[in-house]
Amino acid sequence: MLTLERWLEALPAERLEASPLLTTYRAWVFTLVGDPVRASQLAGSMAENLIKAGQEQPQALLSLRAFLAVLHKQNYEEAIQLATMTLSVPDAESDPWRYAALWVLAEAQERTRPIDEAIATLREATRSAPRRVSPIFRLMIHHNLAVDLNLSGRRSEALRQCLEALEDYRDDEGNTRPGGVVLLSRLASLYYEANQLNEARALHEQSLALAERLALPGTTLFIAGAAAQTFLALGETERAMRLIEQAHQSSKYSLVGDSWIQALETLLRLRQGDHSLLQPWIQAAGYGPDSTPDYIQIEEHLTYARAMLATGEDEAAHDWLSQLEAFTRERSLQRWLLTTSILQAMLAERQRDRARTRQMQARAVRIAAPEQYIRAFLDEGEPLLRLLPTVRQEAPIFVDTVLDMADLDENAWLLSAQPLDEPLSERELEVMQLITDGLSNKEIADRLVIAVSTVKRHINNVYGKLNAQSRAQAIAKARSLGLVR
Repeated sequence: MLTLERWLEALPAERLEASPLLTTYRAWVFTLVGDPVRASQLAGSMAENLIKAGQEQPQALLSLRAFLAVLHKQNYEEAIQLATMTLSVPDAESDPWRYAALWVLAEAQERTRPIDEAIATLREATRSAPRRVSPIFRLMIHHNLAVDLNLSGRRSEALRQCLEALEDYRDDEGNTRPGGVVLLSRLASLYYEANQLNEARALHEQSLALAERLALPGTTLFIAGAAAQTFLALGETERAMRLIEQAHQSSKYSLVGDSWIQALETLLRLRQGDHSLLQPWIQAAGYGPDSTPDYIQIEEHLTYARAMLATGEDEAAHDWLSQLEAFTRERSLQRWLLTTSILQAMLAERQRDRARTRQMQARAVRIAAPEQYIRAFLDEGEPLLRLLPTVRQEAPIFVDTVLDMADLDENAWLLSAQPLDEPLSERELEVMQLITDGLSNKEIADRLVIAVSTVKRHINNVYGKLNAQSRAQAIAKARSLGLVR
């Protein structure tokens, strides 16, 4: 890139002015070396001159202007218009620019439209990728498609996309080349979602090693941040915090800034019970009553919701979560709707609105179960997990899996989470489990070392609380409520 930049700088000014394509390449170089201001000035001037002369803008220029509209100006409608113009030019020789335009179009769609539109655009790009397209654009197309599939609630499809794309980045010995580092990191995060922590750890270790070889601050920022979550979940707190610090250092040399990593550090410390960063982070981030959800910052916005819950700002948390719910529904962002629903359930439980708690928990389980989004529940901690048995009927195997992985005390969570007006006592739960196991009254009495008459009294109490008339009805009702295994 530097060689190309020097070569273009050495060309006579009159030659550059006479060649729109060379001038476009120069503007692209400015963009890729981190000088979007000069790139925008050059591209805008060239487009204006061509329009005045009644000449068509070349695809290279149109795709560049679209690229700058997204990443520099944040004018997404302009980016969509320019990308669409690029795609409408019938020029088979300029397929690479068409590919770049598809990537830019998807970036703009992610920020402004339902996520399925971006997915469709990215799929078209993967089908039509020319051989001579830039490896960077090819990589970002595959990576973004995996990200968007996961955000739409299709983790398994995102997993397949990553695995297939990584084949293009294997050497003859089967090792991943450095160019595949972001795909490795994304794959690790997808395993993390399903609580497959050993697989996630191995992939994070590979991606961190490759990122060190590449020495690209923007890449290291996100790879280190993603890995920190996995190491914290594995109980390696010091390693996780060192990765957060590494990400902070990388952000100093990255164009994307450090707002994301600041939010992530706040979240990870909150998961450890450390509230010390909450208020400083909220003040620095500038969130308040007038804030509105934004695609690029949605993970930070979810951390803001958790911060309000942690500091007892229930009314503000309710309003903010309602905004996030509307936003994620409108954009079909199922993965973020899942987390929003979980936080809404936690808030409702604190406000003793049991009906809404079950409603939000049920929705979260319905989203999570088909794609095994297990960490979404485990990461929010024990108070949330104790609510899960109340919606076990939505996906019994999934709920049991989450609770088994959480390793909670079974009696404790059963006692705290019964969706009954009059909960079963600890002894009544024991009796109900033994009934489910097929034991007779005498066998239950012998097992618990109590009188048969006492067993009968417990059974009558259980029938009354479950509104059951027989053992079969009691077993069916207890199973549907998650009170027995």
